[in-house]
Amino acid sequence: MSLLDPILSGTLLPHQPLVIITHTTATSPTLLLKAVLARIPGPAPATLVSFLRPPARYRPPEHVEVLDLSGRVRGYGSGAAGVLEELEDAGKKGGTVVLDAVDLLVEDVGLPAAMGLIKRLLPSKPPFRLVLTLTHGSPLLQHVVPPSLSASLVLLTPHQPAHVAHLAREYLVPPSDERMSTTLDAALLRGATDALAFQGVGDIGPEPASVASRPSRRPAFPPQAIQVLVRKPTGGAKAIQRGLEALLPTPGGFEVGPVDSVVSVDFGAAAAVAAVGKTHGDLNLPFNLGLTQRQKKERKGVALPYAHEGEGADLGMGMDWEEDEEDDEI
Repeated sequence: MSLLDPILSGTLLPHQPLVIITHTTATSPTLLLKAVLARIPGPAPATLVSFLRPPARYRPPEHVEVLDLSGRVRGYGSGAAGVLEELEDAGKKGGTVVLDAVDLLVEDVGLPAAMGLIKRLLPSKPPFRLVLTLTHGSPLLQHVVPPSLSASLVLLTPHQPAHVAHLAREYLVPPSDERMSTTLDAALLRGATDALAFQGVGDIGPEPASVASRPSRRPAFPPQAIQVLVRKPTGGAKAIQRGLEALLPTPGGFEVGPVDSVVSVDFGAAAAVAAVGKTHGDLNLPFNLGLTQRQKKERKGVALPYAHEGEGADLGMGMDWEEDEEDDEI
């Protein structure tokens, strides 16, 4: 059952008022944010506040109001007080509020003022939500994740499929395995995904260079693997759900599918032999990786050394390991 699809539509139960999209330098959140905006139902009130990218890049629906702060430069214009006032006015309209690159707001107004604004913008009743996008290394992240801000939480992290495939091969973990989420968490902590991008694994650069130059019938952005974490208000550790799913752009919008649809991993010849029973001749190898039925039967009949049960078993090395009386000199 998909976790990502109801999250994008805002229909996940229980309602999650806070959605945080974190991303690295190597992977842009644009595709994921476009999918969130496209699923906001009309004519429900909604506001997109853009600090970094031009709002037109997200192609928000007509019923979504836009506050474009991407052209503001710190030290010019109305200043931090004016920006906070504009954001407060946007929040008073109610509805879903989407803040793009909110970590830039922290640089302009400071962490305390930014946290105060986020607390005031956080909706108190469904179906409205507060959606934040910020970099994975932002100092703001450790302040918006704790349950003291919101007991319910959705954390989404986009990954390049090539990076997921590389880590899957490196650690021999299938992308659809539950352990893949913890593998990606560890990779994010040590900056491995950015390092892979700098080494030439996957697409270089956060976004396509020219979206407008592409034909409209083709998707402008490549598919992504979305790491999902959902924290429900009650239930302790059992209330946390994890997943890894695929987000695919289509000419008519977006599709959510299994991660295997965008991440293809070949674990090597040994895995192929174990999975489909091919021989070394089928795989054009000079050595045999499998066993015949006779060899398997003979292997089961081999008595392993020291596989004894009961008292008096020889523990090896020709020594008697019986307990001696305590030595007074020790």
